[in-house]
Amino acid sequence: MSKVRCDLAGLPSAARRLTVLVVVTLLCACLHPTAEAQQSSLRKGTYLEAQMHYGRIVKHTSKLLFEQESNSVGLEVNLLFQTHGKKDWHGFHKFPLFGLSTYYYSLGNPDQLGHALAFVPNLTLKPIKRPSFDLIFQVGTGLAYLTRTFHRIDNPQNNAISSHWNNATAFKLGISWHLRPRWTLNAGGSFIHFSNGSTRLPNFGINVPAAYMGVRFRPNPVLAEDYKPQQGSDNPQRPWGVLAHTGMAYVEVLNIGGPRYPIYLASLGGYYHLSPYGRLQVGFEYEFNRGAYAFGKHTYSFTSEADARRRSGRYMIYAGYEFLFGPLGIQLQLGWYAGRQSILLRNVYYTKLISRYYLPSIGAKGPRPYLNVQLKSHLFNAEYVAFGLGMAF
Repeated sequence: MSKVRCDLAGLPSAARRLTVLVVVTLLCACLHPTAEAQQSSLRKGTYLEAQMHYGRIVKHTSKLLFEQESNSVGLEVNLLFQTHGKKDWHGFHKFPLFGLSTYYYSLGNPDQLGHALAFVPNLTLKPIKRPSFDLIFQVGTGLAYLTRTFHRIDNPQNNAISSHWNNATAFKLGISWHLRPRWTLNAGGSFIHFSNGSTRLPNFGINVPAAYMGVRFRPNPVLAEDYKPQQGSDNPQRPWGVLAHTGMAYVEVLNIGGPRYPIYLASLGGYYHLSPYGRLQVGFEYEFNRGAYAFGKHTYSFTSEADARRRSGRYMIYAGYEFLFGPLGIQLQLGWYAGRQSILLRNVYYTKLISRYYLPSIGAKGPRPYLNVQLKSHLFNAEYVAFGLGMAF
């Protein structure tokens, strides 16, 4: 049985230097005699966080082969920008923060799993805001580089990750205590997921729940009198509407090292605004999987060309809620498969995390185009990462 130990000493020298640099920088900013005078020249609401994460990889399937020699240790530096009321949605969402995190994770087995470096744009919400503390929820998705991947001969036990470049999706739930005007103490729970969306197999993914603790330095903080209350109405100008979307993902099907095939996506749904900054959505989705089509053709699973096209597609019904932060939309979605005709259908439901960026409307009151990224999963297993475009009417 492997021993459970902290792997901080096993971190690469670059990570240790990063830790020391962050601590020294924050201490110097706090103790330097000219810090008070310098803060007026800094942009109001620009903050810096330094945090440590300590957790352990969850083996979400018995098919994972790697050993867990120790717990996982992560270092995070997050550059944050505090909203304070320039837009009405700032006040409605209780003045969230936008950030860009840099993570460095030691995954608990340097030989098989190695280390991860990730860059994750994020959004921090404050469901509960008090003078002495804030309850925070943070969500982010970005890009990660993992140093060790699957190899048939050199590293066959790492069947979780098969490519160096991966998606990283991170969540946090915690509390920020306001210790001093420029300092907060942060603590809570975090979760980070690494996966390439099945663009290469094997791809069971890596999931790391952890506890975290750190500090936030606010050299020129937004004060209580700086926050501007919401001015506009809570009633949306157009409560009902329609969204249409198309997109594509690339996945490797069945065989490790085999060909990659596209999955074509299309959806049509309706939405209803519960407020100007959030809306419920229901609709239909369709996927055509070229990998399933090629597999069925190769194994003579289809009776005709029409049968091949029908059974290579999947029809879905979905419901979701989209949070709107200016031009950015973040949607949490749950979907169900309608019918059992697909030859690769093994699940009843799926989830999606969708990030949308809305472009300016076409005309004064015309449709609004958008770009989006979708991460589709079945429980803890990511099926694909898709990119696409759509239109909101």
